[in-house]
Amino acid sequence: MTTSFSKARWRLVVLGVIAGTAFFLARPWVYKALGPVTFEIVASLSRLTEPKPKPTPAPPRLPRPAGQPPSGGWSLGEAHTYPFDGLRLGDVDSGVVYAADRHDVVALTLDGQERWRKALDSRATRVEPPRLFGSSLLVSGGDKVSVLSLDGKVISETAVPGGNETGLLAFANSRFVVRGSGNTVRALSADGRELWARAFEKHRLGGVAMDHEGRTYIAVEGRVLAVDATGRDLWKYGGKDLEYSGPTAYLLAVGPNGVLYGTSAWSIVALQPSDGHVLWQDISGGACAGDGISWHADDVYTACNQTVTAHAADGRARWQVKLGGTSRLLPPVVDESGTVYVAATYLAGSGNGYGALTAVSDASGKTVWTTILERPLTTRPLKGTDGVLYVGGDNRTYAVSPAGQLLWERQVQPRDNGALPVTRLEPTAVGIVGSADRIFMIPVAISTEAPRTFSWRRTWY
Repeated sequence: MTTSFSKARWRLVVLGVIAGTAFFLARPWVYKALGPVTFEIVASLSRLTEPKPKPTPAPPRLPRPAGQPPSGGWSLGEAHTYPFDGLRLGDVDSGVVYAADRHDVVALTLDGQERWRKALDSRATRVEPPRLFGSSLLVSGGDKVSVLSLDGKVISETAVPGGNETGLLAFANSRFVVRGSGNTVRALSADGRELWARAFEKHRLGGVAMDHEGRTYIAVEGRVLAVDATGRDLWKYGGKDLEYSGPTAYLLAVGPNGVLYGTSAWSIVALQPSDGHVLWQDISGGACAGDGISWHADDVYTACNQTVTAHAADGRARWQVKLGGTSRLLPPVVDESGTVYVAATYLAGSGNGYGALTAVSDASGKTVWTTILERPLTTRPLKGTDGVLYVGGDNRTYAVSPAGQLLWERQVQPRDNGALPVTRLEPTAVGIVGSADRIFMIPVAISTEAPRTFSWRRTWY
């Protein structure tokens, strides 16, 4: 009796191992058959079972910089406690730097001189940095969205019912989209005329994107809704209707190839913008709603979950690199030589953290070098005309050679106390313009054609 029972038990064990192995090997086909919503459920459950990353040991003693930062440049603004109190960088165009200064919009020349200043609604707790909107500027603050001419004159002001400080969602051509009360998405023309409105009172909104063909894409709890320029439904991705509370709301971006990309916690999907047809989908965990995506030629690069992934145009994952111990990866940047640069923040045993800049060969997917930096990094790298890489951290900008050697570092502010992290670096004709709680200029040679990336953390940037 005992022998018979043991044989039966071993048969079950063997069958279980075979079934588990078959499921593991067949996961891509199983997931594809189950549908996009189940992708997220399975991925979320898998994520819960994964061990949490342990803090990375303190970095080795940092090398002394090889040289001094360039002299000259300028810095404007005062140190503040909150990121929306100071002078913050908007768009840069034709030798003019546009910025937000609490309740004002400010235009600066490339030598730091104020060209004009326009006060907006003082009831707003802050004004968002202005964005170029065709031949004008788009600014949101409080419950209003304003369109200004490039010399600071008001073209239109639109009150958004129930609007808040993140009311501006997306813009393209002569249209923009805002969020108002009742989770209502409204599309407006440049003169403030409402084109259409859609209410999603019971649902959580994800990302919103617009393209130059007049289409708007709205992510709602695991679904994507596409509407035309008049607000008419074009297609829905992820189900027959939107009456479903999915585990993750996609965040969206239209790539330079016109393809619509959506990312969630553990997947990335590429959709045909005209009809919502799924071009490809990857659920391997190489994308993340909280971090970023960038493009180079026909390839797509994502950073999330300590992993950088390069996808070919057909969705095939060409390579993946795992950078263990990171608490945040910024969008990868690819240069013309085929090198991928990734800035990251690492946890440290003391809890303060530090930064690292990593170079990866796009041809092989292998790490070329990693440079440890003193402060957590908060900007994507910019590459100079001489190959030098520039990146920002807490009150610091760093210059790193093409071989990974730290050349110099510069404090944005003379003191650390009260200074905020560098949040943006942008190339101009005379050097890098950066933004923390002030705007600064570093006179280094950067091509104004430097690649721009999309960051999910600011959906309307």
